[in-house]
Amino acid sequence: MKTVQIGMFVSIDYTARLENGDILNTTLGHLPLEVKIGAGNLTKSFEDALTGMKLNDARTITLSPEEAYGEIDEEAVYTYSKTEIPPEVKPEVDQIFTVSAPDGRKIPARITRVDADEVVVDLNHPLAGKRLIYDIQIVNISETPTQAPSEYDYSSGSDQRREFGWS
Repeated sequence: MKTVQIGMFVSIDYTARLENGDILNTTLGHLPLEVKIGAGNLTKSFEDALTGMKLNDARTITLSPEEAYGEIDEEAVYTYSKTEIPPEVKPEVDQIFTVSAPDGRKIPARITRVDADEVVVDLNHPLAGKRLIYDIQIVNISETPTQAPSEYDYSSGSDQRREFGWS
């Protein structure tokens, strides 16, 4: 029986959740997630947990904040005077917008506080500082991709047929 190894394409059904039980994402009822092990689309900890599993094996993987989206970086929280905000912009708490990094990357930002004088913007990933729990099951192991590229975009790590939250 095949086992998951570096270079293989693995399809998994999974449910991702927080410690409090809130579901973040699931493939159940959708196309399984297919990834090439070793291609860098998953964290090393996640790939290490998959390696050695066999078809239909199931397990729960818990990723610490360091293994997932990192700890909260207080230096990624910025406070702006309302006078710095263009008058046509009406900032609201939990509003998400995109900022450009110096290297051209687009970074999602979330407004966390608005008062009469200031606007606080957080550039941390919304899952920073959180432990993530994945219930996974191996549903296919192959030496070649089994999903058409139009169904799964390996470069972005997102399923093109489903819309996920901020990731």
